[in-house]
Amino acid sequence: METTSSKREVLAWGVVSHGRLGTGKPQREVEINFFGNRKLKDPKRYDSEPSIIPRLTDKNIVGISAGTDHALALSDSGEVFAWGSNSLGQCGVIDLDPLHLRRIELQRHRDRYNGTKEDKAPNLWDDVWLPRIIPQFGPSTGVVIKSVSAGGIHSAAIDRNGLVYTWGGGGNSNCLGHGEISSYEFGNSEKNDSLRRQVLAMSGHLRIPKWAIPRSIKSLKEDKISQISLGRAHCAAVSSTGSIFVWGDETMEIQKVRGRWIENE
Repeated sequence: METTSSKREVLAWGVVSHGRLGTGKPQREVEINFFGNRKLKDPKRYDSEPSIIPRLTDKNIVGISAGTDHALALSDSGEVFAWGSNSLGQCGVIDLDPLHLRRIELQRHRDRYNGTKEDKAPNLWDDVWLPRIIPQFGPSTGVVIKSVSAGGIHSAAIDRNGLVYTWGGGGNSNCLGHGEISSYEFGNSEKNDSLRRQVLAMSGHLRIPKWAIPRSIKSLKEDKISQISLGRAHCAAVSSTGSIFVWGDETMEIQKVRGRWIENE
């Protein structure tokens, strides 16, 4: 939406859960019953009236893409913002050094040991309720994005040179197009990876998994991609010369629809 003052505003409506709308975590209201007793009402599940996403008001958004339960927005300066579910890294992660990761994980361990119901320390895979910038993109990094696409469990972006960047998928899917299944260097499953993460944290070997960080697809480097579209767990891209490439689900390699197969480096 563009107002008379030429300020672009992004509006969202629909399901509230997992931060899909980017308008912040809803507050629980107090309800007073007939007898005067106070009770906390459950947060609203839907918002049928469009609401402005405040954090994007001054960003001059020129592109937006909504996935299954997360979304991406692109500013005119080539920055990318993400919000919604980040359970599989589809919103990307903030830049954290190993020492910071260690402090976070050790604090989470202490919270669990002390019987805290909810971890006070942030989780890298928490829902993103307000749009946050993906630090790998923007003029300051030299990677200026011109197009974004949000899928079911992953995300993609195209820079001004036609390079494709993908991230998300949780490390157990072939939807990123890198010809590999990334290992769980950090892990996003509390039950399976909690002890392993504690050991890695205490030893100083905890690392953010590469599948949660945007990476360029090397095998498409020479093709100058102009458009990309993401499905539930697959992708399709079109080059400036009209060639179509597809990948995802059971196929790790990127397949060229017309012509030869492209082998990943």
